Amino acid sequence: MSEIDPSDSQEFASVAVIQSRENWERFRNEVLAGLRIADITYLERLGKNGYGLSFDPDSGTEPYDKPVLMLVGRQDTSVGYEDAWNIIENYPRATFAALDSAGHNLQIEQSQIFNLLISEWLDRVERESGADHRIAKLVGYLLILWRQLCP
Repeated sequence: MSEIDPSDSQEFASVAVIQSRENWERFRNEVLAGLRIADITYLERLGKNGYGLSFDPDSGTEPYDKPVLMLVGRQDTSVGYEDAWNIIENYPRATFAALDSAGHNLQIEQSQIFNLLISEWLDRVERESGADHRIAKLVGYLLILWRQLCP
């Protein structure tokens, strides 16, 4: 991987828990491509002012009783995993997975388990949305697309 541009290599190394040729290629195609066209001014302002919402989504009195999937990378240095774990009780139907050997790009570093968990969550959402045909149709399309992308 010595032929990678040094600034790209540094960007990859700063977030990659598993550094391999395959992971580099996915990072380059899926992450770095987006970073290169990002609105830097907006991102700097967002970083300075914080990522908080104007309301606390976890302050409701009723737990969210629909299928939820919380996927986090155990070695994620950007957002971590503890905040997600601290709100798990608000989501009684949540699956929580902190994937080891995964950072902020866990879809790349732990793609097999990531894909399995996403597929299982989409299945649960599809079953749950049976009466709401619009949601069921949308989830059905997502399942078809997901299974084509991740056989």
